[in-house]
Amino acid sequence: MRRWLEAYRHLKIRNKLSVLIALIMLVTFGFTLLVQQYAFASYDEQLYGKSAQALNLSSAAIETELKRIQQVSYNIIADPQVQNALLSIKRSSSEYDRYLLPTISSPTPRCRMRCCRSREATRSTTGTCLEKISSTI
Repeated sequence: MRRWLEAYRHLKIRNKLSVLIALIMLVTFGFTLLVQQYAFASYDEQLYGKSAQALNLSSAAIETELKRIQQVSYNIIADPQVQNALLSIKRSSSEYDRYLLPTISSPTPRCRMRCCRSREATRSTTGTCLEKISSTI
């Protein structure tokens, strides 16, 4: 270190000024780099927080919508009018109606609940019994 100071003392003023300006620029660059890294880290943290909040909000909305769709589906399945309409389509002699039947209904598992053992019925996802139209639907 003394060697560097001794060499600095023996430099011409023009060279001393150049070394001093270079040193000031180096310190300024280092300080700027540190402040910039801090600002970017803070920005990334805020961006992550806002993104997580938006995703949580979206997932809650999707979950609510899925529950609503599940309830509507159950209401359609449990609706006697819909079941009667499906039964009439199945019994229909129209070839077009018989073609549509497999696309609008699918096989459901047999209910094993005690209340349904005596008759043909299916169980919904909520555990309640639903009468089965026929063994093929």
